[in-house]
Amino acid sequence: MRDRVEDTATELLGALSDGPGVVDIVAGYCSRLPVAVISDILGVPDADRPRVWRFGELAAPSLDLGVSVAAVPARAEGHRRVQLLARRSSANAARASG
Repeated sequence: MRDRVEDTATELLGALSDGPGVVDIVAGYCSRLPVAVISDILGVPDADRPRVWRFGELAAPSLDLGVSVAAVPARAEGHRRVQLLARRSSANAARASG
């Protein structure tokens, strides 16, 4: 697992070096590495990873304990989408195992 994490980190850093002179390290690396590692652990196909990353972006604001999910419409929408994805994933897993 360590080798795969190191490979992923190297790939993400390499992609940053291919871009413009100014780099957003959080958007291009820090937020993507955990999603890539978790996706590896869960067996998410490479083609689906951008979608997983997007759902992670939508879910992150709902984890801010200082603000109610309902207080910010974008957070409420992100929270709703993540709940929907979780229900669909559970239903798909149940069908696959049953």
